[in-house]
Amino acid sequence: MVPLNESVMVTSDLFHSSRGNQQFNHYPVKFPTQNICEFLDNFYTDYSEYVDDLDNLPAKGECPIKPCKIDIINKPFPAKAVPPFFPPGLWKAQIKLTMNDVEIA
Repeated sequence: MVPLNESVMVTSDLFHSSRGNQQFNHYPVKFPTQNICEFLDNFYTDYSEYVDDLDNLPAKGECPIKPCKIDIINKPFPAKAVPPFFPPGLWKAQIKLTMNDVEIA
């Protein structure tokens, strides 16, 4: 485990299944590709109220991010965090971490 710094980039893709039957289509909404430090700062700005009860999250503004383990067990995704223009159905989010264009997580 090593600290994560600005050389680690975060990208995301969303997939939607309108019938909830696991037949996903790529959804054309994108979060911007950003380095891990910007991603974490923006995450806290937009979603901090939903993760206040999680232990061991890196502090806002922490960069590099020191190694840590964060367990999220039986915590449903909050419906209020989903923008109202997203259609109902089953959603899948794919988040990738890359360093020098090589996927690391």
